[in-house]
Amino acid sequence: MLWKDGTTKHYFLSIYPDRDITNTDYTLGEELLIATNFGTDNAGVTPTSNPVSLAFDHVLSKLRVNLNFRNQWDETPTVEKVEATAKKTATVTFLTKTVTAKANETATAIPLDAQTTAATDYDLSYESLMIPQEFTGVTITIGDQEFKYTGSATLASGKVTTLNLNVGRDKVTLASEITINSWGDGST
Repeated sequence: MLWKDGTTKHYFLSIYPDRDITNTDYTLGEELLIATNFGTDNAGVTPTSNPVSLAFDHVLSKLRVNLNFRNQWDETPTVEKVEATAKKTATVTFLTKTVTAKANETATAIPLDAQTTAATDYDLSYESLMIPQEFTGVTITIGDQEFKYTGSATLASGKVTTLNLNVGRDKVTLASEITINSWGDGST
């Protein structure tokens, strides 16, 4: 790609994975990363001999659920699945890097993936990409029984929301405060 001339300013937008910017609908699946460079004071990037810097940001959220099991179980039970109740579709505004859950959609069960290594001090860990929104609960299935946590938390764009739960045979309780942290810096 070459500059048009030495004076015309340009605006840069990059999306991963590659997609048509006129398609603003998003359905939960692959990660969505967006980079913009509009120059100083959003006035455009002046042509130079240096490459244009594009720093990609996570625009989705990540939900991490850590589980501990009360001593009512002799050992860590086999968990069939862990699901969060949330919306799966959104509208993306690429220039502002904004993802908004569709208001007319009903929240449904979204499976979380088991992690090979549990978080420190927890028996099991699960996580998944999510649309930024307020999610309304988590269901843990052990055998043929469902255990539900019905609290809610905000899933913020570019952040990891961690929910630590204690699972007993008759109830699920929050083990500690819900935390929201940055996803962390990647490599350049």
